Amino acid sequence: MLGLLAASALRIHEAYDSAVENEVQHLTQAAQSAETQVAESDQAVQRLLEAVAQGNAAGDSAWLRTLVHPFKEVRQAFLVGPDGRVIASTLPDLVGRDVSHRPYYTQLLEQGPASRFFMTAPLRTMDGGPDVIFVSMRIDRPDGGWGGVAVAALDLEFFNAVAERISLPGDGSSAALVNRTGTIIARHPDPASFFGKNVADGKAFVGHVASGKVQTVHRTQAATDGRDELIVTRTYMAGGTNPVLIFLTRDMDDVLVSWRRGTVIELAVLVVTCIGVGLLGWLAAGRENRLRQAQAAIEENARLVLAMEQSPASVVITDLNGRIEFVNPAFTRVTGYDITEARGENPRILKSGHTPDEEYRAMWATLRAGDPWSTVFLNKRKDGSTYWEQAQISPIRDARGQMTGYIAVKENITDRMIAEQTIRRLNQRLQSLLDAATQVAIIATDPDGLITTFNRGAELMLGYSADEMVGRSTPLAFHDAAEVEARTSPGNGGFRTFVHRADREGHDSGEWTYIRKDGTRFPVSLMVSPVRGDDGDIVGYLGLAIDISNELRMKAELIEGNQRLDRQARELARVNEELAEFAYAASHDLRQPLRMVSAYLTLIARKLSDQLDPESQTYFGFAIDGAKRMDALILGLLDYSRVGRAGGAFEPVSLQTVLETQIRTLAFTLEEVGGRIEVAPDLPTIQGDEPELNRLVGNILGNAIKYRAPDRPLRVSVGWNIADGWTILWIKDNGRGMDPKDHERAFRVFQRLVPQGEVEGTGIGLAICRKIAQHHGGRMWISSSIQDGCTFHVAFPTEAGAGERA
Repeated sequence: MLGLLAASALRIHEAYDSAVENEVQHLTQAAQSAETQVAESDQAVQRLLEAVAQGNAAGDSAWLRTLVHPFKEVRQAFLVGPDGRVIASTLPDLVGRDVSHRPYYTQLLEQGPASRFFMTAPLRTMDGGPDVIFVSMRIDRPDGGWGGVAVAALDLEFFNAVAERISLPGDGSSAALVNRTGTIIARHPDPASFFGKNVADGKAFVGHVASGKVQTVHRTQAATDGRDELIVTRTYMAGGTNPVLIFLTRDMDDVLVSWRRGTVIELAVLVVTCIGVGLLGWLAAGRENRLRQAQAAIEENARLVLAMEQSPASVVITDLNGRIEFVNPAFTRVTGYDITEARGENPRILKSGHTPDEEYRAMWATLRAGDPWSTVFLNKRKDGSTYWEQAQISPIRDARGQMTGYIAVKENITDRMIAEQTIRRLNQRLQSLLDAATQVAIIATDPDGLITTFNRGAELMLGYSADEMVGRSTPLAFHDAAEVEARTSPGNGGFRTFVHRADREGHDSGEWTYIRKDGTRFPVSLMVSPVRGDDGDIVGYLGLAIDISNELRMKAELIEGNQRLDRQARELARVNEELAEFAYAASHDLRQPLRMVSAYLTLIARKLSDQLDPESQTYFGFAIDGAKRMDALILGLLDYSRVGRAGGAFEPVSLQTVLETQIRTLAFTLEEVGGRIEVAPDLPTIQGDEPELNRLVGNILGNAIKYRAPDRPLRVSVGWNIADGWTILWIKDNGRGMDPKDHERAFRVFQRLVPQGEVEGTGIGLAICRKIAQHHGGRMWISSSIQDGCTFHVAFPTEAGAGERA
């Protein structure tokens, strides 16, 4: 009896260890399955990013929206150039935006070529709900330099869906995806309550990170709810840079349910055994043989019960009417029904409604005929969730061969079915992506060059159908044989001509000539990449070709146009130089006889002053004034022709200094007319020609003095601002003002808006000002109204200036 007690105690202890170990194995298997789920989803996103990076370098946002459309979990996707600006996006408002400060850009730029992918922490929407996680991929130029990033914003429901697909061992189980900082990004069940919680201080998280292992097992209090749980943690390197931790937990109370039930059974068997031994001993020593048989039967039954208790497969025993008589712990873990709830019920309590009634009728007909039945069910748990199971159902017969009931052994194959569905869904998405890429020829081959994929874009581009090419040809069929021969290197002939560089460097790109089925030829840009299996071996090649006929034609036209513009520019420069020399010579030669006319008229007027009547003297005055005014006009024309002809490089010029110089020059005149000029502090410094800028400011201030209002003191204010890439200097007076319809006329040469005798001038000053502004790459305009003064605006390019106001 003591031996039996000791053996029972040992079995109970071993059963405890076995229960925990079995649960660890179940969690480990679930964690590995979860890693597969995460990897498949992650690889799908990576393939999307690679397609964005490889096929959308031209910045075609419409193409990008077509590419992303099949991926419902992708909130947005965009392509960022090497300068940090968005060049293509599924959201039009994002194009052109500077995102160079965003983590998905800065992290990959700072980490260098060794890091290819990056995933951000989860972000919340404005209403506080789960939002998105940004995943980015580094883009390298053919020379290895920085080429920007491809970015996808994934809805957090995408990660929750991954967590939901993870097969959990039973009640009290949960699955969570945690980022490298310990923040929960997805959890099943109850994702909303756990979103954003941090488990970085939990023993399981700390111990796993410190171990450096891919997978660890801990029994500890959960960091989220403090319950005693068995936790398996596994690291998946998402994109190779940012680890995602997969946490699978099981409440220890649920882990030990079967052990406690087994302990009860063990004790019951022990009691029955002790009673049996006592009875057998009490009956007669002559019945020793039957005692041994009875004890063997008891032990055999105990082993059978123990085997069913510990079996990972669900076991269900029913009578001939289908009423449940027995279920094992695995059934309870899978369905949620315990033995007391299941006993007396029909297995139809698990029906989900997805299996046709015809199949159930066929099953019962087969079983009642005494034959076994095998099928796959989509069943429903107690909590309403569904699962897949493979069932083997057989009749139970007694010693006389009579059927007494049925036994069903069922394996939970949910993980396998989900994996198959995921593969089918991914294949469908891949096919949709291939069919949508009508502007790109996508051709895949096996390692020997036999075509395995020939998409719709390839059909449209080459004129061949997929049926004509897949499995029947190689890319040599539509390549220029002479071109292929010319590019063949020793030891790399035939199909190897296209792929030997991709084998060595990871990809190859270049321009090739394609030949359509009708014989027409056209140039393409072809990128070839090897496709590797799980073991790293090359299992095929992928080629993406784009017709570049239009690009090459436009490039040739652009080169020709640039050459034509260069010739025209040189001719225009020569003509302008000749015109400037002519204007200078003409004005110089005109002034000499004009000065003679003026001088001799003055001498004649003096000599004949006593003989001339008042009217004749007036005529002489008109003639002399006209000669002087013509001389002033010629001088103004000469000044106008000289603007921009200095030829020297621009230098930094302080507008503050220019204003101070002109105010000092006009100080006497300002004092004489009672005027005052107020200048804003910190006027900017721009790149320019200082004498020309002094002339521009002097002319504007001089006009303010000449055209001041007679009924009020002159007041002039000077300020500046920056707007839309321009540094704008403005000078405002309170003078007579100007009708808006005369604004453009005021800038014409020799145009005067007041009578000649009223205000001195040649009508060329503002024309010179505008020409100076244009010589500096800027523009000039007026805003005013009659009697309210004028404001003169001069805009200079900001990139040539001092930048923003301090």
